[in-house]
Amino acid sequence: MDFVATPAHPPPPPPSPLRRIPGPIQIDPSQRTIHGGYNDVSKGRHSSHGAIALRRSKNVDGQTFALSTEFWSSLQHPNILPLLGLHVSEGRTYAVSPWAENGTLSRYIQENPNVSRRSL
Repeated sequence: MDFVATPAHPPPPPPSPLRRIPGPIQIDPSQRTIHGGYNDVSKGRHSSHGAIALRRSKNVDGQTFALSTEFWSSLQHPNILPLLGLHVSEGRTYAVSPWAENGTLSRYIQENPNVSRRSL
C-alpha cells in the first residue's frame, strides 16, 4: 500500500478569477450602513454600474471570503442578485452587487404585510 505525504498546511487558493471593479466609488452618506450577521453593507455609486451594494465580510478570513464570492459569482437565478465583482479600497475587499432598493426580502415583507408572498 502506498502512502502519500500531505503538507501540514494546505496550499493557498489559486488567484480569484473574479472581475475587479476599478475606479472611484462614492459611498452614499445619506444611507446608513446595514450591519448583518455576516456582512456590513453600504450603498455606493459607480460610474458604470450606478447604485451598488458594497458588502464587506466580517468575522471571515480572506480564503473563506474568496471561496464564498466565487460560489456567489457562479449562481444565476432571478431571485439572486448577481455579483458584479470585487472592489479593493484602503486594504479592504468588498463584494459589489446591484443595489436592491427594496432591501432584503424579510424586511420588505415586514414593511408590506399584505403583499402576496407567493408572487415573491
